[in-house]
Amino acid sequence: MRPRTPHPLSGLKVVEFTHVIAGPYAGMQMALLGAEVTKVEPPTGGDYLITLPHGQRAYAALNGVKRIEHIDLASAAGQEQARALVGEADILVDSLAPGTLARKGLGYEALAGHHRRLIYCSISGFGTEHAAWGARRAYDHVVQAMTGMALQTGREGDPPIKVGFPVVDTATGALAVNAVLAALLERHATGVGQYLEVSMARAAVQLLFTGASESVLTGRDVPRVGNVGYSGSPAARFFACREGQLALGANTEAQIERAVKALGAAPPPLHETASLAAAERAKHHAEAIESALRTMSAAEAEQRLTDANVPAARVRTLLEFLREAGGVGWLDLRDLGAPAMASVFGTGWRSFEPGAVAHEGEA
Repeated sequence: MRPRTPHPLSGLKVVEFTHVIAGPYAGMQMALLGAEVTKVEPPTGGDYLITLPHGQRAYAALNGVKRIEHIDLASAAGQEQARALVGEADILVDSLAPGTLARKGLGYEALAGHHRRLIYCSISGFGTEHAAWGARRAYDHVVQAMTGMALQTGREGDPPIKVGFPVVDTATGALAVNAVLAALLERHATGVGQYLEVSMARAAVQLLFTGASESVLTGRDVPRVGNVGYSGSPAARFFACREGQLALGANTEAQIERAVKALGAAPPPLHETASLAAAERAKHHAEAIESALRTMSAAEAEQRLTDANVPAARVRTLLEFLREAGGVGWLDLRDLGAPAMASVFGTGWRSFEPGAVAHEGEA
């Protein structure tokens, strides 16, 4: 099959009143899907993200595929200009402080009366389900703290540890795109748009789904497991090697046995383990794996385990991974300008033309 670039939103217009990451990420994704996206920013200062020394390149990557309009929403003329933009749009994305657009005459109620097809997606920290929560301001790490995410990362006894990148912001933007696509399908059937509410806290709960479900059903907090895999297998965790660290995903007995063989590990003699329960036997084998890994580099162990069809990866830095991904052609990193980053990383999924499935090794 031949890869293709899907543009299902071609011909649709999006107006963004957004800043920082969550809203701009949603708009960027819609631009990659073919929409014409216009981002409205104040005439002075611009997006807060661009004021941060480490945020300038992120700003360019998030917004390089959009048209930027500088409009003073504090003035009557600016508000009229913004209404004219929205009047031609299919989708409005708002991630400003709750109520900001409504106070400028750009709230959903003010617009939808004469623009019934408008899909209005409002992004906030906590939504409107609870008035006091809805008025709260939020940033990624604040939501991680409030939703319990910071106490899911790390091990029991550790201080709270936030995920090291703005995971909630990005998840919120992706959730907003999902909501907009669903609303577009409904509009196709009904001819009418709708108001969508997407919150960072709800996005965090989606990411925490398995743990949140467990906590609700048992009435207990899910324990912090550090670098142990979700299965809890003693052979599914991070291991120290002679050089570097390795994440091993040996969950099943078959995977553990293949890992032992691939690494030349020396588990306890069979007569000592034959009568043990599977969990205890796995623990013994994991100890043997741990000893074997200390004698080899993480790179060598990764290759051995991959060849044996056991999930494993040497722990890399982000830059190491990206350079490796570019080197093997998994990512096309030939154009490293910040505005091109949206296209380089893309939507996260690939689309193919109908046809025969290409065999391994074919161009």
